[in-house]
Amino acid sequence: MDYKEDLKEYDSSLKDFWNPTKTKLVQFIVDNNQYYYVLLPIDVNMTEMYEVNLLDVK
Repeated sequence: MDYKEDLKEYDSSLKDFWNPTKTKLVQFIVDNNQYYYVLLPIDVNMTEMYEVNLLDVK
C-alpha cells in the first residue's frame, strides 16, 4: 500500500507481488487529501479492508 497525489505517479512505483496472477488496482476511500492504492488479485471481491471502503480503479 502506498499513497500518492496522482494515479500516474503511483503506477510507476507500484510493485506487483502477485506475479503471475492477474491483478487489479484498488483505491482506499479515506477522508483526507491523499490517495491510497493496493494491487489485489482480479478475482478477489472485497468492499472493505481494515474497515475502510475500497473502490476498483483498474
